[in-house]
Formats: sequence, C-alpha cells, structure tokens
Amino acid sequence: MVPPQHGVNNKEMDDMSPQLVHHGVYNLEMDNMLSQLDQHEVYNQGMDDMPAHLVQHGVYNQGICDMTPQLVQHGVYNQGMSDMPPKHGVYNQAMNDMPTQLVQHGVYNQEMDDMLPQLVQHGVYNQGMSDMSPQLVQHGGYNQEMDDMTPQLVPHGVYNQGMSDMLPQLVQHGVHNQEMDDMPPQLVQHGVYNQEINDMQPQLVQHGLYNGEMDDMPPQLVQHGVDNQEMDDMPPHLVQHGVYNQEVDNMVPHLVQHGVYNQGMSDMLPQLVPHGVYNQEMDNITPQLVQHGVYNQGMDDMPPQLVQHGVCNQGMVNMQLQFVQHGVCNQGMDDIPPQLRDVNLLEDTGVNNLGPAFLRECELCHSI
Repeated sequence: MVPPQHGVNNKEMDDMSPQLVHHGVYNLEMDNMLSQLDQHEVYNQGMDDMPAHLVQHGVYNQGICDMTPQLVQHGVYNQGMSDMPPKHGVYNQAMNDMPTQLVQHGVYNQEMDDMLPQLVQHGVYNQGMSDMSPQLVQHGGYNQEMDDMTPQLVPHGVYNQGMSDMLPQLVQHGVHNQEMDDMPPQLVQHGVYNQEINDMQPQLVQHGLYNGEMDDMPPQLVQHGVDNQEMDDMPPHLVQHGVYNQEVDNMVPHLVQHGVYNQGMSDMLPQLVPHGVYNQEMDNITPQLVQHGVYNQGMDDMPPQLVQHGVCNQGMVNMQLQFVQHGVCNQGMDDIPPQLRDVNLLEDTGVNNLGPAFLRECELCHSI
C-alpha cells in the first residue's frame, strides 16, 4: 500500500493503489480502490469497487456502487445511482443501468431507464423517456413523451412533442415538429417549421423553410429559404438558395440554385440557371445555360455554357456552345456559330452568317 499524499485523511482503507488520493481528499469506508480514484478535494462515502479515474475533481458521491471509470469527473452531484457513468456537472436522480457518457454537461435527468451513451449531452431536460438511442438529444433540447427515438434525433434546442419512431438526425437545429411520423434522417435540419408532412426523404428541407402539403420529396430538394407549394416528385438539389418555385414538375437536380425565379418550366436539366437569373417559358434547357445575371426569354434548345456572364439574349434558337460569353448583346439571331463576328466589325444586329469574333461591345447592348 502506497501512503496518501498532501494532507489526506484516510480511515479504514484497504488495498489502495498508488496515487489513489492525491490532494486534500477525505475517504471513508472505501475498499479495493483503484489508482487515481479520488484526486482533488473529493468526498466519497459508502463506495465499493470504484475503478480508476472515477471521481476526479470536487465531486460529491453518495450511495454509488459499481461505478465505471470516468463516471463523475467535474463537480457532479450523484444520488441514488447504480452503474451510472455520467460526466461534467450532472444532476442524476433515480437512474438505473446508465451507459458511459450518458449525461455529460449540466443535464437534469429524471426517471430514465436503459439510456444509451451520449443520450443527453448539453443542458437537456428529459422526462419520461424509455429506450432512448445515443445522441438523441444533445444541445438544449426539451423532449417529452418520446419512445423509441433513434440516435442524433434532436441535437440542438428542439421542442418535440408526440413523436414516434423518429430516424436519426431528423430535427437538428431549432425545429418545431408536430404530428410527424416515419420521418427519414436529416429531414428538417435548421429552423424549419413542418406540419402534416409524411414520408419525407432525408435532407428534404434544411434551412428556414416553410413546407406545407408536400409528399414524396427527394433529399436536398429545398435547402435555403425556399417557399415551395404544390410540388410533387422534385429531384434532389432542385432549388437550393432563396428560390421561389411554383407549379414546377419533373425538375432535375441543381436546376435553380441561387436567387432564381422560375415559373412554368418543364424538364429542366441540372445546373440550368445558377445565379440570379430570370427564366420564363423555357423548355429543354441544357445545364449551365445561363449562369451569372442573365436575362433569358423565349429560348429553346440552348447548349451548355451558352450565355455565361451578364448577357442579354432574346429570341435565340439553337445557339452553339460558348456563343456569347462576356457582355455581348445578341438579338434576333438564328444558328450563329461561335466567334462569328470580329471585334468592332459591325455594330448592327439581326445580321446572320457574319465573320468570327462577333461584335462584343454594341450600342444596343449598352442601351439594353
């Protein structure tokens, strides 16, 4: 037996491992204590068979039996616990058979049975929960009357009521969910209000969305600040950032990404209009047709990368690839090959079959 160090009062201790009580620890009626059991100003009473690193820093333990290592580390008050491994300033009462790292940071748990590890981590109030999966409620979540919750169901500040059979990562950040059943993982992530939604695929609505009466929505359909109404069978990544879509059917992924207003479009290819484009009455548009700040109207069968940067196109049909790239004004042209006109060659528009390198700075462009 190694003698205690630094002003420790030890009474009736047997089989104490080295460095068991280091600094100002008061131990009473402890048997078979492993090394580094009580380190810093810990008051232990009536403990048997305590593993190493059980109570480390300023912990008050009473009536605890068969505690796993690193059970109570920092300022934890445990009362009437059996086989509990909580960590970091947790108040636990009437808990049985709690796995390691069940309650970590400042959590109040009451009447919980058979809780999986990392169930409630940060400032969570749980009441009347049974058979909770790990990482169910992580950060400041209020859960009431939940059964059979999968892991990582509600991580951050979520209010859930009357939910059954929720998949992992269903509601993550500040989401208010009501009357939802059979929701896939990562359905509503950030600040989303969902009501009467059934059979929603994962990552359907992520950031600050209001969804109503939507069925069978693919994952990552509407991500950021989108108002969607009466949409069916929408592919993933359809509308991502600040897009208003109405009466759109069979939209390909990455169709409208950033700040696009689309109305009455059918069969749109992916990455059709990425950035701030106004499209109206377009059919069969290839990907990356209009990328940056382009106004397109009445265009059919446009190849990819047709109009890229700040181009005004009107009444064009069958435009080849990379036809108008940078600040070109085209009007009333049909089947014009790329680099058709030279620079500063002609200033008029509506002339077909001209030379390469078409006029890049025309008066009509500047006027428009």
